[in-house]
Amino acid sequence: MSDEEIKKVQCSTHGSTPWNGQVVCAKNWGGCGRLWHLGDETHERHPPAELNSLCVCGKLLGSHKDSPSRAVCPQCFEGALAVQQEGLA
Repeated sequence: MSDEEIKKVQCSTHGSTPWNGQVVCAKNWGGCGRLWHLGDETHERHPPAELNSLCVCGKLLGSHKDSPSRAVCPQCFEGALAVQQEGLA
């Protein structure tokens, strides 16, 4: 895959980083704040097939016009996921 084909996300902390499908159902866009990994079907945060591209809050995930999901830097995603999982424990 060439550099032009690699999707990148601009992060205020980590700069321009390769993006692999990490998203947040953004609260400031009407979502619930849950983290999802849309690019890796084996990741624990890949939405189950029965959700049919929806977050557990019912909002549409992906790059759709009406979706509250927003791309997240991979490093920030892992850090936020760790914090989110601690809160659920």
